[in-house]
Amino acid sequence: AGAADDQAFCQRFAGPDFICRSSGGGSMNRKVCVPGTCGVGADCATNVDCTNLECISAFNGGYCSRKDCVRNADCPADSSCVSAADGHNYCYKNCATTSDCSFCRHDGSSASCSSNVTFADADAGISGSVCVPTL
Repeated sequence: AGAADDQAFCQRFAGPDFICRSSGGGSMNRKVCVPGTCGVGADCATNVDCTNLECISAFNGGYCSRKDCVRNADCPADSSCVSAADGHNYCYKNCATTSDCSFCRHDGSSASCSSNVTFADADAGISGSVCVPTL
């Protein structure tokens, strides 16, 4: 209650794998913290931790992603194909705020929401922000 960022509130007080949703109750509507589906951007130790994705262990805390994408269509929904500093392209989770990047990432394995990236699918006129993990 009173938190400026509902997602950050749920991740801090319920756990990093929780998201904020509306109860959908009309005039009795309330916001509730519920478990979310991690997907792209979650931390990981092995591929088993990433459903239908690859664990990129070069990133701090691991990062569930797809490696060597060519365009955004190669990535799951709500992610974009980005050229990383290590010379590979990865699917990075799309974000609007920093709390979008802490979802399913535990203490010490942060990612930052940034628009200062090179989208691999540059011809498509892609722009926006993505969750960039640290190496």
